[in-house]
Amino acid sequence: MNPTSDEEAANRRRFLAEMRGMIASGEIETADNEAYLAALRMRYPHDFPTRSEAFSRRVREESYEAKARGVFEEVVNQTGLEDTDRVAIFGGKGMGDSILAPVRIVRERFKEILSFPRSFFLAAEDVSWCMAFQYRRRIVFRRAIPQSELGTNQKGFGAACPPPPARLYAILAREAPVGVIFRRGPTAWVQMVHWDTSTDTFTPGQWFHGRVYDHRSDLSPDGTKLIYFAAHFSRRAKADTEYTYAWTAISKPPYYTALALWPKGDCWHGGGLFETNDRVWLNHRLDRAIPHPDHLPRGLEIVPNPEAYGEDGPVEGRRQERDGWSLRREMIWHEVGPGRPVTDQTEIVVKRSADGKRVLREEVTMYGWVDFRYEYTVESVETGVATPVPCAVWADWDQNGRLVFAREGRIFAGEIDSDGQLQERELVDLNGARPETVPPPEWAASW
Repeated sequence: MNPTSDEEAANRRRFLAEMRGMIASGEIETADNEAYLAALRMRYPHDFPTRSEAFSRRVREESYEAKARGVFEEVVNQTGLEDTDRVAIFGGKGMGDSILAPVRIVRERFKEILSFPRSFFLAAEDVSWCMAFQYRRRIVFRRAIPQSELGTNQKGFGAACPPPPARLYAILAREAPVGVIFRRGPTAWVQMVHWDTSTDTFTPGQWFHGRVYDHRSDLSPDGTKLIYFAAHFSRRAKADTEYTYAWTAISKPPYYTALALWPKGDCWHGGGLFETNDRVWLNHRLDRAIPHPDHLPRGLEIVPNPEAYGEDGPVEGRRQERDGWSLRREMIWHEVGPGRPVTDQTEIVVKRSADGKRVLREEVTMYGWVDFRYEYTVESVETGVATPVPCAVWADWDQNGRLVFAREGRIFAGEIDSDGQLQERELVDLNGARPETVPPPEWAASW
């Protein structure tokens, strides 16, 4: 066998294993590969050579790595990228997950990225520019045609590609008509929104620049306090030994301002649950369950978890079981390669409506270690008729017994009519929000 090929294969395996660790820690994220390919087709129509191609370089095999690295650095300089700015790495159809990684990591692991996969795209997170790498043959750098110039007759690609919808996830309080919505978008920004489910009044709150692990979060039964797990991956935050770059905090929604805070230092486990209004199960091991001296919990009993493990599952599963969800079918999966899990059998959890007449079914498919897709269906207990909730990314029964769900940055309420059809009503569209500084009011900044 070719020693060079063996070495490259070993490097790829090692790199994939390290990628799994970086994904688990939140240092890099996965994204939808098909969405990036669709954006590429939209922003780079067939007439790109005369309108968007910046340069194309043929590369000899023996000089491929050095030439490719030089082209990458040239693009970084041209586009003004900083080390912390993220770029997308994606490939052809069937590649699996795309990767969103800081420029620093791409620079450090450039050799491994070049060899796996053999042909791929490296682009700005918003696809405003793109590099196409054809393994040891050619490297092309292109700038996208501005969306303002894309018309409805642009080579059959349809109208200008709209910005992606906000990604929503909600948590509902158990004893009060209160919900909290985590609105994510742009990618590195998360806004908290307060939802009064009795009047469907939505109050926008603070923005957080970083990652909020919403599936590891929870509301107190009375809806007045939120426990959440978050991380900020800047160089400054990673060098901070006092707060560290990842922490669990308690705040008053819709504000992130931490009243209690436990520095974590990594993104394994973390988060927690409100067992009662004044008792908190903290998903930190004992050595990481020490609160920051400036953010001590008051009037709360804190119960650490000495056996904390994993990521979202232990917290989300415990919260779902508490809130009436039950496991109908376990997930079965296997790895087709390092960091490449494949779902053999989807997981199904179900929750009965308050009147007992219907069941909400959540079906979960795993596409990567941190990439899960959700499908929701409402089943009639009497007839067994199943009504899908199309494209929903979150759904639940609210405190009033209504079916509520999120789709494409909007919240809906729905009913199943006598014919088994879903009749839906939009409650709010959260897509128009943009990051801004929102100082907390006095009541949210103190116990």
